[in-house]
Amino acid sequence: MDRQVKGKRVYETRSGANQLSKYIPDAYDIFRPSLAGNITKLGYLGREMELNAERAEWKSAKKNLDTTLSTWSVLKTKISNTYIGDISGFTAL
Repeated sequence: MDRQVKGKRVYETRSGANQLSKYIPDAYDIFRPSLAGNITKLGYLGREMELNAERAEWKSAKKNLDTTLSTWSVLKTKISNTYIGDISGFTAL
């Protein structure tokens, strides 16, 4: 990433930074499986789909969308009723 930053390559820098965040959910799950890992994974996947769209990488975007929906279907069952309105709003998207 150092070369991308020094070379002022915006897309490559953003992509590299996002790739680093890809492994954070796994680290959470090693020490204590929790909601945090899946929530962090959703953040990574959202950024990755944005990057896929910028480069018209539609197969990758579809794969990431499928993973997002799968992760969300598991996550939403573990979130308390306090957030039911937020869940409904996200699911409607």
